[in-house]
This record gives sequence, C-alpha cells and structure tokens, in this order.
Amino acid sequence: MIVFFLFVVVILIRLCYHLYFFRALSAWKAIDTKEETKEGVSIVVCNKNNANGLKKLVPALLNQVYDNFEVILVDDFSSDESWQFMRSIANSKVIAIQAFTDKPGKKVALSQGIAQAKHDWILVTDADCLPDGNQWVQTMMKYTNKYDVVLGYGPNQKALDFVHHFARFETTMTALQYLTFALKDLPYMGVGRNLLYRKSLYHEVGGFASHNHLSSGDDDLFIQSIIGRADIGICVEQSTFMYSQSKGTWKEFIQQKIRHVSTATSYSSASKFLLALLSFSHVSSWILLICCLIVGGKIGLYASIAFLVYCLLTVVNVYKPFRMLGSSDLLSKFVFMDFAFFVYYIIMSPFIIYHKRQVWN
Repeated sequence: MIVFFLFVVVILIRLCYHLYFFRALSAWKAIDTKEETKEGVSIVVCNKNNANGLKKLVPALLNQVYDNFEVILVDDFSSDESWQFMRSIANSKVIAIQAFTDKPGKKVALSQGIAQAKHDWILVTDADCLPDGNQWVQTMMKYTNKYDVVLGYGPNQKALDFVHHFARFETTMTALQYLTFALKDLPYMGVGRNLLYRKSLYHEVGGFASHNHLSSGDDDLFIQSIIGRADIGICVEQSTFMYSQSKGTWKEFIQQKIRHVSTATSYSSASKFLLALLSFSHVSSWILLICCLIVGGKIGLYASIAFLVYCLLTVVNVYKPFRMLGSSDLLSKFVFMDFAFFVYYIIMSPFIIYHKRQVWN
C-alpha cells in the first residue's frame, strides 16, 4: 500500500505539470497586428564544417520576405569548404567573417558576429537548420512590438527510424517545457536554432561574460542572465519553425544531450528545482508502477487503472500542444515514448548528477 500511495503521489505531481504548465500552450494566441515593425534585424549564423548546410540555408534566408535585414555568417575554424563558400557569396547583405579563436563552443564566434551586427535586433540560428518557408524573419519580428526576447521553436525533421522518432519526441517535450515555463513567467532557456533578442540587452548583461568558462550556454544561460531584465515571449507560429536534422545514431544523440545538460547546474535555483522534480516524478512513476505490478493482486490492478487514467488525461492534455508543435503523429506512440524517456533519464542521470564543467583552455 505504501508503494501504491507513493505511485499515486508521483503521477499526481506529473499531472500538475501537465495541467498547470503544459496546458498553457493550448491557450497561446499568435499576435494579430497589421502594424508590423520595420526595424532592422541581423541574422547571425555560426558554422563549423557544414558547407552543405550553408548552401541550403543561405538561399532560404535571402528569400525571406522581410525588407530590412542582413545575414552575418561566422566561420568557426572549419576544415571543409565553408569559408570559401562564405567568401564567394559575401556582399552588402551577406557578411562573412572568421572567428578569432579556436576555443571550444560557439560563444566566441557568436559574440564576434553580434559585434559586427548593424541592427539592434539579433536573430540567431545554426548552419544545419532550414526555415519553414519565407516568413520566418517577418513573423518573428512581429513579436518585437511586445517583447525584448522571443523564444522560437526548432523541431527535428521527420524520419522513419526509432532514433529520429525519439529525438523528435524529446525535442517536442523539451519545447513544451521551456515554452510553457516562459508563459508562466518562469523562463529558463531558449534554443540557439531560433532565438531573437536585442543587441542592447546582450550588452546590458555583458554578453556571455557570466558563463564564458563554459563552452555551451549561448542560448539557455543567456536567457538565465536576462531574467528580470526583459520581457520574454514565445512564438510557435508554424512559419517560424526552424527545422534541423536529428542525430542519426544513439551515440551521437546521447553525446549531443550530454553537451546540453552540461549547463543545467548553472540555472537558477527555482529552475533547477522545478526541472529536477519533473524528471524525478517521471522516473519514479515508472519505477513504482513496475513495483506495483510485481506485487500484483489488487495493488497491481489499482496501479494499472490509475496509470491508464493518467495516460488518458495526459494524451488529451497534450493533444493540442503537440499539434501546434507539428508532432501530432507522435501521440499514438505517447505511452511507449514516455517509457523510452524514462530509460533516457536513467542513462542521462549520471551526467546530470555528476557534471564536470567544460573550461576553455
């Protein structure tokens, strides 16, 4: 009975996150304004060894319908033909520069690109991304009438194998967290694939100075540094989605996520507590469910019924958010993916609990 009671407690905690945070995205409304801003924006793209990606991205950027923008391409010591390609297309609208140091991470490259920007608005993305159409810039800039920072969304492109399915699910759930936390005035991160902010705000907080000792964090730790200093909004209009291809193997995917969680220990206490509680309740719910099923009898039956009710409520609750984020096809696999997420947490927990900070040498 104690195990069953604990199981009920943790699934109630998970339901609270769904009903208080994740449900908030269902109520989000796009800004409807006919007075779109005419302010200029500098699109900063950092690249390392992705000439093929640049050859697809740059034409897509130049095809944007917004009138007042420039594209700043920063090459971070690539060993492929990236720099040659950048120089070949450089003109009055496309600026090509090389990073001045080969230290790990893209902060130096990004900061150099921002330094070269002539506009106050900075829109960042990566070389391996592609916008959904030609209205990415125009639609993101529409939100500058209300916010100092706009958190965009960067979904993974669809593929058939399980690695890509899980990567899309993980990306969707991560977005569901940081977007709805922001809606509840508890922002904690953004993604460097799709992030818009003022250059003046960047300078106000000293750029990346507060976390320069970490090679990662140009997106999430920057958001941490501006909390309380800026109005932070979100945009999940499909025309602003910035697609990227997920890693093709489990090894590449896990390595990527290890880099991502390497900055989590630098989050605010409130963010760390809420995220830790969410992860703990997720892992605990599956462990306790398995324990109840092993015990069997009425305990196993009651736990099964409680879990089925929980699954039904959560799937109904995330139906609209998943559809808004272009992941409605994953809903039929939600319970299985939720279990895979439990396994993922178990694998990642050593890297979250014991984290060796990456210091620039």
